[in-house]
Amino acid sequence: MEMTRQPDIQNNVGFVKANLADLIYSEAQFEDIQASYGEVEELIKGNTLHVVSDDDQLVVSNLRDAWNYVISEVPDFNLSTIKKINGLVAKDESLEWGQLRTGSIQIGGVSYVPPVPDEESVQHTLANMVGKGSSIIDTALEVMLYLMRSQLFWDGNKRTAIPIR
Repeated sequence: MEMTRQPDIQNNVGFVKANLADLIYSEAQFEDIQASYGEVEELIKGNTLHVVSDDDQLVVSNLRDAWNYVISEVPDFNLSTIKKINGLVAKDESLEWGQLRTGSIQIGGVSYVPPVPDEESVQHTLANMVGKGSSIIDTALEVMLYLMRSQLFWDGNKRTAIPIR
């Protein structure tokens, strides 16, 4: 179940490299981090800032590591890759990172309770999305929204879904 890759992968990697700070700053807003854009740029460089909480620094450094994995490895699209990205974005933040959650969760502000994910079912759902023959952009958006709504992991679901695109 691998998504067909566009022939301009180098352009895509170049885009991510050129916009890394924008991507990470925007994505970190899901966690309501209290860091300015300039502070995020410094954290991406590996600098420690005493004016930014340790938790916020961890979110930014984990996102940096996930994006660096995606652009350096250019991994195939599959559940193993999704788990790897979650392992990077949620490292030291959740009960388990890089593993499908095994218990129930609630999402703040909504009544929807996502079911506990079953690995076989998740793989089947992803294969169906990829196998529909939709454009790579439509497929990427569908997968991203599925990952966000399904809450496959204990934490970092939205942050996991973005680099998958």
